[in-house]
Amino acid sequence: NLGVMNKNRCQAKEKWNGIFCTGFDYGLVVFESLDIDNFKRILTPIELSCAAVGFTNKINTFMDHLWNGFYTSFTRLSRFPSLVPLNQTIVISWTGTIPVKTQYNLQGATNRDWVILRQRYARPESIQVTVNGAIIKPVKLVQGQEHDLTKDGPKCGANKFFFQEQTIEFVVTSDPNCIVRLEQVNSVQVSLRMDTTVEQFFEKKGDVEFIDKITAVLGVPADRVRIVSIRKGSVIVDFVIDAAKNENPNITTTEVKTALKTQVDNLIKTVENGTLSFTAPVLSLTYQLVVAPQPKNTTEETKTNETKVQEEEKVEAPVEVKVVPRQPVTTNTGTTTDSSTTKTPTTTQDTSTTKTTTETKTDKTPTTDPTTTTKPPVTDTTTTKTNENESSNTNTSPTTPPPATPPPKNPSPVSTQSPTNKPIMLEGVSWLMIAIVVVVSIVVLGLIVLLISYIMAGASKSNKEAAAIRSDLDDRYNSSHSRIAIELK
Repeated sequence: NLGVMNKNRCQAKEKWNGIFCTGFDYGLVVFESLDIDNFKRILTPIELSCAAVGFTNKINTFMDHLWNGFYTSFTRLSRFPSLVPLNQTIVISWTGTIPVKTQYNLQGATNRDWVILRQRYARPESIQVTVNGAIIKPVKLVQGQEHDLTKDGPKCGANKFFFQEQTIEFVVTSDPNCIVRLEQVNSVQVSLRMDTTVEQFFEKKGDVEFIDKITAVLGVPADRVRIVSIRKGSVIVDFVIDAAKNENPNITTTEVKTALKTQVDNLIKTVENGTLSFTAPVLSLTYQLVVAPQPKNTTEETKTNETKVQEEEKVEAPVEVKVVPRQPVTTNTGTTTDSSTTKTPTTTQDTSTTKTTTETKTDKTPTTDPTTTTKPPVTDTTTTKTNENESSNTNTSPTTPPPATPPPKNPSPVSTQSPTNKPIMLEGVSWLMIAIVVVVSIVVLGLIVLLISYIMAGASKSNKEAAAIRSDLDDRYNSSHSRIAIELK
């Protein structure tokens, strides 16, 4: 394979029926799918490449394991061994969709050797890395800082997850016990933006406090919360909240999303009401529900319609919603209100009793009823004074109602016509267009009639000419016949 080995350093060994190469530091990476369809689904060709040393290798799947008479069974194990340069970053490019569960290990190398494997997922996913059952959390990516996975020595399973690029890098060492597993899990991907700088965030140990507060408020174990990256603008913390393990194989996508949405709602509620506070105020919160695809058991030949519907639902695109927490706003009178729905007091007068309504959203325009008395708008200051006068009047004469406000002299008429019954603009133009269409239709129809008449007249003339020619031929025939008869006599 010229993409793997340089032929100038290799020589053929006829007795081996092979090639012997020197001066290369290569190992064998073996990776495979652990999904239920790992004997049926085709994922190849798969390309492994390393730009640093000019390495590239395309591999295919194994041959069939069984035969059905004279035909292959199309049963192939999705396991892929490949030579790779050691102590390098290898990019794995899958042709098919990456399986939900995959496993990787490195063979044929010394204990000091390692490789970093990098692969990109086609859709937003939350990837959980485990080594011998232990969850390995990703390195926190801080914008503007270098993050070398092997700087302090290669550690099996050390990984970086690039939140925005849907790409993961992870370390596989030559230790026989280093078997790295990647699994796509149900989770909520959250980006929380706070009003501070990256430097101030770390000075106050914001990354440590962040995990502690999230787990305490939501009541989830710490291994289900993972900080993926910390970015500028002001400070954006990208983190993942994994869903609880569910062993029920028949759980639907709707049920998974409902459980994840409940966690998100609790998180948003605690941020809005101040129960969850960090080293800096929260400016905004963006989240995305991510449901891992469920591989189908392709060995089953028959499925019910209900099962098919469930499988189709599980591959739906994730939902993205941006949530901006409500911030307290202080009015001129010193009253603290909600920025999303500001409420102001409004007084209404009844004929029998006096009632005060104090909850009306200012973002709605009041409608006027033509059958009732219209009152002028009342400002906050006027309302406050009116309330004070009412309280003083109540103390002196509780049975005396406040004076009614006289109606305006010339109330503006209110149109009762619904928007659907309004006259249509440019109605004259519409009628003009209709008239033009009718005239054009009549002209076209007349032309068609003239054309048909012309064709019929031509046909009639042709018939007459044909009859005349036929008559002339008959006369000539009869004349010739008579002449011949006379001559014969």
